[in-house]
Amino acid sequence: NNFYPAFTLQPGTKGDAATRRVLSFVPDALIYDINKAYTKDLRSNEASCYSYGTSPGDHIVLAGSYASHITVSRTRAIGRDPADDSRILEDAFDWTNLKLGIDILEQDYDPNLVDATRTQERADAILRTQQTQQTLGTLVVPTNCGQELYDVITLTDKRCGINSKKYRVLAIQTDYNRPRAIYNQRLLLCAP
Repeated sequence: NNFYPAFTLQPGTKGDAATRRVLSFVPDALIYDINKAYTKDLRSNEASCYSYGTSPGDHIVLAGSYASHITVSRTRAIGRDPADDSRILEDAFDWTNLKLGIDILEQDYDPNLVDATRTQERADAILRTQQTQQTLGTLVVPTNCGQELYDVITLTDKRCGINSKKYRVLAIQTDYNRPRAIYNQRLLLCAP
């Protein structure tokens, strides 16, 4: 709430680059609705809004490909205190990966980060963005006209040992071929 990040845009910066720059301060994603764009807060504890799988009542899974990818386990944001020109360092941690002995660091320096609170928010945003942009699988299902980007879904695919696992929809591709009777969606999945 009430977060108004200071940022600098160089003359000639394109609109999409400026938008990505502003969104780098927060873990939000951009959602388009016809001619408008909205941000969505990608909370890790968001409730699932739809189920796919082999259980009765679930939307059927035609094919699935699942993986476990390691994202960064630690992020660091570096700012600069304008009062004494000293560095401000703040870290965010993925304790699950760190407990496994995986230490992958992602850093970002921004001189516009002028206090510890804003620097910590940036470190948290970098970690969350890394977690939500890592593809963890692909799902092929009959077309679901209600599926939207960044929805959290629950997946049960007993053929692969997946039981009520939550994923977030990172991308949607609809395949339509009338002569071959294909009308499916391919969903790219990431961490919820």
